[in-house]
Amino acid sequence: MKKYSIWHIPFMSFYSSDLYRDIGLNWKGIGFGYLFLILAVCMLPDKVQLQISFSSFLKDDAPGIVSQIPEIKITKGVASFDAPQPHTITAPKTGKVLAILDSTGKYNSLDKTEALALITKNNVIVRTKDKAGVDEVKTYSFDDVDEFKMDRKRLNDWIDMAGKFLVPAYYALMLLVSFLLKMTQLLIFGAIGLFIASWVKINLRYAAAMRLSAAAITPSLIIETVSNLFRIPIPLGDTLSILLAMYYLYFGIKAVSQPDNPRPSAGQPGR
Repeated sequence: MKKYSIWHIPFMSFYSSDLYRDIGLNWKGIGFGYLFLILAVCMLPDKVQLQISFSSFLKDDAPGIVSQIPEIKITKGVASFDAPQPHTITAPKTGKVLAILDSTGKYNSLDKTEALALITKNNVIVRTKDKAGVDEVKTYSFDDVDEFKMDRKRLNDWIDMAGKFLVPAYYALMLLVSFLLKMTQLLIFGAIGLFIASWVKINLRYAAAMRLSAAAITPSLIIETVSNLFRIPIPLGDTLSILLAMYYLYFGIKAVSQPDNPRPSAGQPGR
C-alpha cells in the first residue's frame, strides 16, 4: 500500500530512501502524469515574471512607440509610409532608435545606424543576435505580400491581444516542448535504471524504473527553477543536472533493493 503521494516528491526526493522505495514497490503507472505536473509548476514562476515584465512594457513603453508609427501599406510587394521620410521610431525613455522607415532609398542597410530594424519599400531588415550573442542581420522581402495595411488602431488591437494571450500561449508551447524532451529522458533513464537494477541484483520492472526516474530528476528541476528565478547561473548546468538525476536514480534503486525491516546483525540490539 502506498505510504506517500506525488505531493511528497518535490520535498522528499532530495533525501528520503523510504520515498523512493515506496515509489518503486507500491506505486502504479510510469510517471508521465507526475512529470507533466512538476514541469508545469517549475516553469510557472519564470512565466509569471515574464507576464509581469511584458505587461509593464505594454503599459509604460508601448503607447509611446505606437504613437510614432505611421500608417504602413504594402501593395504588390511595395511599401509606402504616411509620414515624411526617413522616419525614425525611438524608445520613449532612452531615445534609442528602434526602427527607420524609408522608401526614398537613402537607407538601404543598417550599416552606420544603431537601429534594430529598417523598413524600405521592398523589404524589412532586422538586427538580431545568434546563440553566441553575435550581431547578425536578416532581410525579409515583401515580394510575396499582395496587400497589407497597418495603422495605429490595428496595432493597438494586436497589442491588446498579445497582452492577453502571448505569454500564456508561449508558456503552453514551452511546457509541451519540455514535456516531450523530458519524456524522452525518462524513457532513457528507465533503461539505465534496469541496468543499475541488474547491477545491484534486484528484479525491477521497466515501469518502476521510469517512476523512479521521474522522482530522480525532480531535485535538478527544482534547483534549476530556483536558479532561474533568482538569476543565479550554474556552470555546466545541463551536465550537472544529468549527473544529479543519475545519482538520485541510483539512490532510489538502492533504496528499493533494501529489505523493509532489516534484521540486526549479531551482537547488535534490535530496535
